[in-house]
Amino acid sequence: MKTRNIVIIHLGYWLVRLSPLLTSGFDSGPFVLSFNLIALVVFYANYLFVMPRFVGRKQYGKAALGWLGLFMLFVCLRYGIEEVAFPAFLGYRNYAAGTALPYYIYDNIWYGFPIIIFSGLLWFLVSFIKSTNENSVLKLEKNKAELNFLKSQVNPHFLFNNLNNIYALVYQKSDNALPAIGKLSDMMRYMVKDAAQEKIALSRELAYLQDLIDLQLLRVSGKTYVQYEVKGQPEGKSLAPLLLIPFVENGFKHGDVTDAQQPFIISIDITDGGLELHTRNKIAKGNKDTTSGVGLDNLRNRLALLYPDAHTLHCAQEQDVYICTLKLKW
Repeated sequence: MKTRNIVIIHLGYWLVRLSPLLTSGFDSGPFVLSFNLIALVVFYANYLFVMPRFVGRKQYGKAALGWLGLFMLFVCLRYGIEEVAFPAFLGYRNYAAGTALPYYIYDNIWYGFPIIIFSGLLWFLVSFIKSTNENSVLKLEKNKAELNFLKSQVNPHFLFNNLNNIYALVYQKSDNALPAIGKLSDMMRYMVKDAAQEKIALSRELAYLQDLIDLQLLRVSGKTYVQYEVKGQPEGKSLAPLLLIPFVENGFKHGDVTDAQQPFIISIDITDGGLELHTRNKIAKGNKDTTSGVGLDNLRNRLALLYPDAHTLHCAQEQDVYICTLKLKW
């Protein structure tokens, strides 16, 4: 949702709220002005702090305490301004002298809590509109990512090379022929079926990574040096599909996997709180593969939509080595 639209919604609310004051020509005096200034403070303390920090994270107990605290803030500010400052400087007060504190607090329930309630309702409205818009964008980005992924993988170049390699294995009566066919079949099934889901089992994504590595190695002549390591238990965990693939794909496309001193390292650490992926590859001299991939820009957009405030991604070149680190919270 655009910032301009949010501002318009807020201005509309305050225009409606202040319309009686504007039409009366401020005849109500300083009390109305002070009341609305206090209302402004409480309204946005709830809107900007309590609602997103507690309600947005489903911490309703803390939210209730926050609302109670805001109500007491409202009472204290009103009392300090209208019953202490105004009598001292203007010579009059809003409530009668000697008003009992319990009655003062009770009477302000009907003034303080409506402000908090309307603030919360406005936050829900804006959040709903933002969520609806973001879901639409997410769907488009997901479709775009899937199409780009399929385009980069399911193309004649990809199939031709892998089928050629498998043909050579069959011709040589290699024991690796049938496993290679099985891996290619699993990859095609994953790309066509599983990748269309919103979430995929982490074990399935890791299995695809292994199949991708094995098939890519068939395309490389000579001895290869790839270290693929997974720490932790993937069982019972899931993530959005196609998030880990680009790191491995780009490492093979643009990296040199034939240097024993600088192997292609793919390390995945799984914990109860999240996942950390680390890749490190020597940069190849010249283009190893000019076909288009998913791309880090597309990946960053998907991460921003799927895991806002729950991920970090850092990729950088250090001399002749390219390093990527992705940290993801479930």
